[in-house]
Amino acid sequence: MAKQFKMNAVNADTAKEIIKNSILSKRVVMISGQPGIGKSDIVRQVADELDLVMIDHRLSTSAIEDLTGLPQFTKYTDSEGKSYNIAQFTPLNIFPMKWWSIPKGKKGWLLFLN
Repeated sequence: MAKQFKMNAVNADTAKEIIKNSILSKRVVMISGQPGIGKSDIVRQVADELDLVMIDHRLSTSAIEDLTGLPQFTKYTDSEGKSYNIAQFTPLNIFPMKWWSIPKGKKGWLLFLN
């Protein structure tokens, strides 16, 4: 079971350090706050300091297909000659795929789902 932590109000500098330490520890961070208080800016600063490519994706602008990809149908024939259509999801280019090259001068990706 995942650990649950109590949410605390912190200032921007403390939030930045928590985010950096979490990334370096390979942990996921959730930032919560009112619109316009600088959450995206703090994450962008962390990405710059750690030489990461920041992908800022606004979930409110996405349909479920944007996140899962679109179905592509492939014909499959079994050993008895019966044909079936199988749906596979073709990912969109919103998020990096494992075969993508990290841009020169960067060390990885930082995905910020806002």
